[in-house]
Amino acid sequence: MKTRQKEIADQMTQFLLRCDVPTHLKGDDKSGPRSAEQIAIIQAVEPMLPDEGYADVLNCTFRDIQAQAKSRFWPTVHTFQRAVERAMKGRTLSSKQNACILNTTVAGITAKEPIPEHWLFGKKAAELCAAGVTRGQLNSYRQQAYDTRHTLYGDENAKQWLMREKARHRAELAERNQEPQPYNTNALVTKAARKSKPPKLDWGWC
Repeated sequence: MKTRQKEIADQMTQFLLRCDVPTHLKGDDKSGPRSAEQIAIIQAVEPMLPDEGYADVLNCTFRDIQAQAKSRFWPTVHTFQRAVERAMKGRTLSSKQNACILNTTVAGITAKEPIPEHWLFGKKAAELCAAGVTRGQLNSYRQQAYDTRHTLYGDENAKQWLMREKARHRAELAERNQEPQPYNTNALVTKAARKSKPPKLDWGWC
């Protein structure tokens, strides 16, 4: 009889076999980068899955990834984790699952890798700071998120996004009885914000 861990590993391996190996991981390696990446993906996802019903969650995760995929290459660890989070929506995550997601996100920030945007403000940002992430590190990611929106969708869209995130940030910190930093209104309305180049914002209110 297969153990939970073995079943999860087998299902994920079968999914990865249906995908194309990333170019930088190609080659016949049984203990090299490709195997290490496969193990890292499985180890990052396995603790997030429930003890019961994990097969259904995995199947939902695979369908979600396939629906949103822009290529046939292996999804990254973060792509898998975001898909699992969506598949787990409505379910209660255990403290072990939450800790796994937090630790992986902190490691991603340390390595300067992309992280999901919902970690940039509010209670998730507070969790990152409590785990040792500096405000400067978070502000760098916040600026990147703003710059991307400004470039892709324009100044007005970027400002509206920032206003929504500011409101969410303050509301969620208020629930935690944690005071946000004083908010600088000049961060949103500047002459530079009307130019094509994204402005460098003052994130002192976070």
